[in-house]
Amino acid sequence: MKISVFTKKSKSIKDFNKIQWRKWDKVHFGKEIEWKTVFYYLCVKERNAVVGTIELKIEAGVGKVNTLIVHSESLRKGIGKALMRKAEELTKKHHGHKLILTTGKDWEAVKFYKALGFQEVGLLRDYFFHVDFIEMSKLLK
Repeated sequence: MKISVFTKKSKSIKDFNKIQWRKWDKVHFGKEIEWKTVFYYLCVKERNAVVGTIELKIEAGVGKVNTLIVHSESLRKGIGKALMRKAEELTKKHHGHKLILTTGKDWEAVKFYKALGFQEVGLLRDYFFHVDFIEMSKLLK
């Protein structure tokens, strides 16, 4: 057995995955699934300066907020809330039913996400840089 390592997905890997996932989707979901992945990068500007961003990945009915960053001098002005609402809207537009994210277990952001209706669903011990994180989710209506 020889293992090759690449930094980009080659055509042969893409072709292999496409064929094999069709077979495994039938086993796991009872049918072939069309896995579409969409990325969005949301940005809020005030006076031509970036004050907040979100990186959002939507896949198989789930939106994942990979990052939410609000400028330290622009906190508590509704920027984060507006970005999260837009992430929900975009997820729903792609027939999504859930929004998920991870954040530091003891970070101030946990209160913010709970106020938006997110619930803790899992503990990720010793995660990024040996800090405990939590996974949070919100079912979308």
